[in-house]
Amino acid sequence: MNIAHSLLHELNTPLNGILGMSRLLIENCDIMPSSEEAEIAEFIFTSANRLNTLVQRFLLYS
Repeated sequence: MNIAHSLLHELNTPLNGILGMSRLLIENCDIMPSSEEAEIAEFIFTSANRLNTLVQRFLLYS
């Protein structure tokens, strides 16, 4: 497996988490308890942070 393929897979994982959880939050925020909203927001933040770290490492590497 080459580095480009690995990088794309590693970037896709947190991106899918961000997209999926933000969609869940958007579609259900009117029926969701605030504690659940906070948990989902934390997951989105963690995934975005992971994605940012991967991008920064790749930029440093390149």
